[in-house]
Amino acid sequence: MLFKDCKERDYCIVKKLLHIRVVKKLSTILTVFFLLPLAVKSQNLIVDYHFEGNLIDSSANSNNLVQYGNGSDVTFSQGITSASLDSSAFFQEGKGLESTFAIDNSNWTRTAISCWIKSCVDGSIFQGAFFGQGVYVTTNGTLGVYFDGSSANSLFSTSSTNLNDGSWHHIVAQNNGTTTQLYIDGTLDGSQAENLYTLSSARSDAKIYLGISLALTGQLDGYIDNLRMYDDILSQNQIYDLYLSLIHI
Repeated sequence: MLFKDCKERDYCIVKKLLHIRVVKKLSTILTVFFLLPLAVKSQNLIVDYHFEGNLIDSSANSNNLVQYGNGSDVTFSQGITSASLDSSAFFQEGKGLESTFAIDNSNWTRTAISCWIKSCVDGSIFQGAFFGQGVYVTTNGTLGVYFDGSSANSLFSTSSTNLNDGSWHHIVAQNNGTTTQLYIDGTLDGSQAENLYTLSSARSDAKIYLGISLALTGQLDGYIDNLRMYDDILSQNQIYDLYLSLIHI
């Protein structure tokens, strides 16, 4: 035994000191654990575009993107971080991007779109053709989002944040079936009542378009990175975690 030669009193003192050290260590571990932000779950991830020098969908659905439209190709530029391998999609008011496969949202009850944008001017960021969703930038730099099948009743951003200031900004647009919310840089910007539009049945032309619309309008001038779509909404903590996960790198 480690303490066989110790007197009983010394043994008790050593035992107490060890106990205190263990308790303090455990307390520190638990404190760090609960202060760390919760990891954003990848629940119900429909598409996940990182734009790391390619147009690959990193979700399990492998719904890769292809160039779409006329004019200059979408190219790659520096991404959100300063890492040499981090890149983003650069749209030049020419071509946009189209998903390979259609999206069937006929059984969805909720949905969310998350992405980073920079220096985006007057154009479409995301269009869910025929399944009724869209995120776009107006001529005055305001964001518009909709989930009811039409942009006529879009929810517009009200934040004083200048989205065309040359910096990256994180946006999340989501709908829980009856209400649309818009988050900018981890903070709720606004919400409004809006019913989620869903397809009555699957159709082959219900695809995703980035930086352009199906009708070849809304050609975007700007950058998009890390675009994700879910068939579920994100909690406020998850949204803030997405924002923090890259803004401080």
